[in-house]
Amino acid sequence: MCGLIDLCGLVETEERLERPVQSGFISGYLFWSDVGSLPKIERSTLTGSSRKIIVSQGIAYPIALDVDIQSSKLYWVDSYRNSVERSNLDGTEREMIKRLVLSTFLDIQVFSVHHCASSPCENICVSESTRPVCLCAEGFALNSDGRTCSATTGSLHRALVWATTTTLCAADIRGIHNEREYITSNKTCFSNVGSNINWITVDSHDRKIIFADGSDIFAMTLDGVHTKKRITSATETVTGLAVDWGDKNVYWCQGQQSGTGKINVFSQTTTNIQTLISSGLDNPKALNMIPLLSTMIWINGRLGSYQIKKAHVHGTDIQTIVSFMDLFEPRDLTVDAASQRLYFIDGNSFKSVQLDGSELTEVYVWVAYTIRPLKLHSYKNNLLVADDGFNIDVVPLTGTGSASLRTLVSVTDICVVDINEQPKENGVYRAHPDRLALDYSTGNIYYTAVKTSQLPASFTGIGVVSPNGHHRKLISGGVYPRAVEIDPSKGWVNIYKHYRTQDIKIVDFFAKPTYLFWTDYGTTPAVLKRAHTDGTKIVTLFTSMKWPNGIAIDRSASALYVTDGYTNIIYRCGYEVNTCDQYFKDPESHLMDIKLLGNYLYYTAWNKVYITKLHKTNSSDIAKFANNAELGRLDSISLYSSTFLPTNIQSQCSSNNGRGNCSTFCHPTPNSFTCGCPDGEQVHLDGKTCRSVSCPMREMQEDRKVFTFSATRIGERGYSWERCYPCKGFKL
Repeated sequence: MCGLIDLCGLVETEERLERPVQSGFISGYLFWSDVGSLPKIERSTLTGSSRKIIVSQGIAYPIALDVDIQSSKLYWVDSYRNSVERSNLDGTEREMIKRLVLSTFLDIQVFSVHHCASSPCENICVSESTRPVCLCAEGFALNSDGRTCSATTGSLHRALVWATTTTLCAADIRGIHNEREYITSNKTCFSNVGSNINWITVDSHDRKIIFADGSDIFAMTLDGVHTKKRITSATETVTGLAVDWGDKNVYWCQGQQSGTGKINVFSQTTTNIQTLISSGLDNPKALNMIPLLSTMIWINGRLGSYQIKKAHVHGTDIQTIVSFMDLFEPRDLTVDAASQRLYFIDGNSFKSVQLDGSELTEVYVWVAYTIRPLKLHSYKNNLLVADDGFNIDVVPLTGTGSASLRTLVSVTDICVVDINEQPKENGVYRAHPDRLALDYSTGNIYYTAVKTSQLPASFTGIGVVSPNGHHRKLISGGVYPRAVEIDPSKGWVNIYKHYRTQDIKIVDFFAKPTYLFWTDYGTTPAVLKRAHTDGTKIVTLFTSMKWPNGIAIDRSASALYVTDGYTNIIYRCGYEVNTCDQYFKDPESHLMDIKLLGNYLYYTAWNKVYITKLHKTNSSDIAKFANNAELGRLDSISLYSSTFLPTNIQSQCSSNNGRGNCSTFCHPTPNSFTCGCPDGEQVHLDGKTCRSVSCPMREMQEDRKVFTFSATRIGERGYSWERCYPCKGFKL
């Protein structure tokens, strides 16, 4: 198998791969599998040209593949379809060799010998028909010896960046393991760019270094021009600096004097500055950002009162991660991108803790030359430690021993430019969703999720995403929540049209109660539950199941159809407790998902390579269709018909683009509605508005003086006004 980094550098993929790909080669071809959002198997020449998709239909998670040289056949395993399959080298004559439900295939191998077995190539070796050929990774060029590589001019695609009080420097990141070759004679430095540089951060996507020089904040590019530009200034010396590489906002903390601490944000898009936190701070420093979690972390306090705190990026939901009882003298902190674990310097020790404050431990490492650790940065299972006035130590988190970069002296801060360390997923919440349900009356998407080790910050429960990308964890808890469905309020609207002006007026409206339904097959016993769409009023409806895998709703009859994959029974249930009865049984099928369209139910089953169509009241009216071997193992199903118009479904939240009279989330309930906010925010006293909502500014009179307030100040004590102005599109 070729290395993932080498392969991706040779053949770039449009999808973000969620796990390593597998590759094989024969007769001058390279084969690989892509397990991203559009799973497929591709082929190219060994130099990456003539790229072609050879298998894209009926494929889910092709985790491994290999080539049978003698028969010229391509073999692969699909862990989601539980299958071993093969085809010709161009994808034709596809066959399913073996399929085992409830088995997970992980690898497949056909052994062969190739020309790169003992290649002297420094980076990438490809086996041509008669000899090995050396290639270089992205950002590097092949030297005249045909085997070694050198960085192309001005590249620094992955770079170690460090600062002294007056200078910024960058070098190939490989220098942390080979200082002599990649740093000593190959570093790039920019002298006299400041006089008191003490904090730096990087935006790897824009290849930009952002640094604080006293109270001024500058940016400098690594694109060969190296333009320095002041982007904003603080009112005091900056004591911590971070950037959200997704929305490009720059955050900093200040306030070394007692009681003057602030955390501010600067928008590089609008050039606006906003103070996020201005109370409860004492000497805040070492600010860090976790953009994908919308979280910022910092050190607060002084000797005897130090704390490590975190908050939402809007400055809300402030929590203490490590209390003063567990701290001596914290100086800097960093978050490991892979494990989402926090590491920090405390005195001359290194400690780590989970982001929720649990599992606080001391990291026992041996550092040969560190006397007083000052700054810290995590990179690929290593801690990069800047010693006060001396050098940088590279401390492995796994294994033993450490290295010291002795030529890097008087370092004030360190960072790494690496786009892989700053994943960019705008508008996406990091979770592991299982099933989705759409509220057609609001456009909100509900989903079930299960916490996994691959996503340490994920959760188990039900989340909701608004049409414009806001996320809210609605229900936390359960073991393995799976199927989810929603019965949107279907409204009857009586309208009046004036016979002369043709003006239309709504004169009457009636809405049916709205409920959210879901199953959990991990609890004992497994359950079918119901709640309001805001996550409140949770009721257990049925418990006599083992693997409740799917839910369908007959809204006209207020009925549910639930599949049990263990007993292979389809239950018909009402909306109330213990109203489920057996409707149909399909032995040995391993039932999965089910949906209703018109008068017919459509369901999938793991042990069937077709979809079954079943009448909702006449179980003898049954048929199968889409019988195709490429379908493999079938999980969830969704149906669409042009006769089903989402615009016909109305609720008290349908106006204002599904937000009703709320600023962000509107959840219809049986008798009314409730408003909600994204994670980390709270609804204001009006019960409708979230802090992040920007409202028009209006003048209000008090004692002949003119004051300017935003809507978030309305209702606070000590102020009076003659008139209140609501946000645009909302009512008071």
